[in-house]
Amino acid sequence: MNTEVKEKTALLDKMILGGISILEFKNKENLIQKGIVEMTSSQVRYITASGETFNKLLIENDGVINKLIAGSKIIGNRRVDYCNLETTIKPTETGNLVCYTVDDYIGRLLEIQEHLESTYGIIVDFSDVNIKEVEINRTFKLKENFENYHRVLTLIMTNLPTYLKNQMDYKKVIKGSSEYQTYYATSKTTNKSKRYLLFKIYNKTKAIENIILLTDSYMRVEFRLVGAEKVKKALGTNKFSELTDQLINTYFDEQIDKLIIKPFEKWQKDRNKYLVKLMKDERERDIRHWQTNVLRLLQNEEIAEKRPILLDIEELVTLVKQLNLKPKRSYDVRDNFRKQSKKYETVFCNKDDLKMKEILEKLTAKDTAIAAGHTVKNPTIGGMKKTA
Repeated sequence: MNTEVKEKTALLDKMILGGISILEFKNKENLIQKGIVEMTSSQVRYITASGETFNKLLIENDGVINKLIAGSKIIGNRRVDYCNLETTIKPTETGNLVCYTVDDYIGRLLEIQEHLESTYGIIVDFSDVNIKEVEINRTFKLKENFENYHRVLTLIMTNLPTYLKNQMDYKKVIKGSSEYQTYYATSKTTNKSKRYLLFKIYNKTKAIENIILLTDSYMRVEFRLVGAEKVKKALGTNKFSELTDQLINTYFDEQIDKLIIKPFEKWQKDRNKYLVKLMKDERERDIRHWQTNVLRLLQNEEIAEKRPILLDIEELVTLVKQLNLKPKRSYDVRDNFRKQSKKYETVFCNKDDLKMKEILEKLTAKDTAIAAGHTVKNPTIGGMKKTA
């Protein structure tokens, strides 16, 4: 079974595409009998290139197409035809663990175009397709189980900019223990928002457990751009014919830097200053118990704020040198911190700092060909014929 994941590349999953043109029906009456095409008394009708009319066309979940809907509506004083396609990557024996490059997606649309003609007798033109919604993600293997990264992911989510203020995490409680599976934040302000960004980190292994049994643990980091204007602002275009692998990877990399890397670096810098001050203050206040007090204060603060202050005890140990202690005393302090945390504040002894480093390294690893710009522009798809 091929479960090879392109860990260094941002890829495509779900899309909603508009701007599809219906050219003709081979047998419109047959489509009406099957309930695919609907005719009503309304005179607001879609007009195909061949001159045929209908009120509504709907195909859903037929094994190839997720959803295809077409019709006509009045906007202002104009009649506007629409035909939108909702699709994802074609499920395989690995579910949707392995996503698509732009060229892969062209192949997917070709398949859908041929399926519409052979199965329904519907001839369509994808030459002017525009992107109304798109999911861009990277998936990578973890060294440990996804649940073990909870503190790290909590830190990432709480460091996000304020415009991604609507945050949630999902957890499942099994025999008294919580398993966190999905973390997301969105710029969506109301349920009626039509243009927004959804940022999501989730356990991909868990998401496809009913499809495939994986021995490794996978994390997916995903951006969903909703609304043609949002897509255009983010990618520089919302035309599918202008989409390239370099465009989606540049966008993904910029978002990771903006939402995760820079906020973490700032948090780390500010946090280190805070830790040094805390140690100095507690040492001055209670010379006998200051180390115990520091660790307990950090643990209590994490519980109160629902976010980590210290990922691992080694982060604190490395800052002891800033206290300007004598070498022997400095050694004893560092040793005491390690022993104390290992015995009582064990949450600081799970190498979560290394888990953060692992995630950041995975998210910033580069596919050399794409990074160098060695990608071919998406060919003009006209009748949607894939080129070599």
